[in-house]
Amino acid sequence: MALEELFETANKIVPFRKLMPMYIVLGIMGFITILGVILDSALPNKDFYHVTLIGRINDIHKEPKDTYFLIDHNWYLIKNECVNYMSIGDSLIKKKNSYTFTILGGIHSEQVKFQQEVKRLVFKKVQIPIRP
Repeated sequence: MALEELFETANKIVPFRKLMPMYIVLGIMGFITILGVILDSALPNKDFYHVTLIGRINDIHKEPKDTYFLIDHNWYLIKNECVNYMSIGDSLIKKKNSYTFTILGGIHSEQVKFQQEVKRLVFKKVQIPIRP
């Protein structure tokens, strides 16, 4: 009973029919935003596709949500399941215009620890050196 009275009072102040266009616009904007987020997460990482990365992991810095790798002389933020296979002394090979990511184990070893086509990898070069 009290809920019906509340809706009647609200309808007297601002009729629902006047607010309906605003609700429709907000609903369309929300749908487009959600669709954009879903499509963005499903698309492959084009920046990673065009990068050549060949080098040795010299250091690893872990934070609660991020893992940074010192590859040769540059720090990189890398997020993917392949991070679990990476350790200090491993070599990374990622050729330009390819999604194939290879991790070779050990300093003098050519044993393949991980090799897979990785399209949804978070890969960013960090400009500021990370200090543990």
